[in-house]
Amino acid sequence: MPDYRSVIYRPEDGLFLRSMGYEDRPEYACWGPGCRDFCILHYVTSGRGYFCGREVCAGEGFYIHAGQLHEYHSDEREGWNYFWMILSEGLAKQYVLPNIRMDADG
Repeated sequence: MPDYRSVIYRPEDGLFLRSMGYEDRPEYACWGPGCRDFCILHYVTSGRGYFCGREVCAGEGFYIHAGQLHEYHSDEREGWNYFWMILSEGLAKQYVLPNIRMDADG
């Protein structure tokens, strides 16, 4: 069952975690296409799916920049489960982005 936790935060602080959760129902593990006004980090714990047309498997993740046009969905045969965090751009720039490897397309 999906789990979602809201976090008490103060957006004016600039460094905050807005919410986080775990999705374990692959049939609901999709979004887009569209843009959102916040940064999201996903980490796939099992199965596979697609982020902007690229396959993402267990042990891999993807980062969505605020304002980035994106879409993702679970594989029909081997659906994914994933952990996600919605965070401020300031938090992402300071702590997340320096520690993740981006592919050639960024």
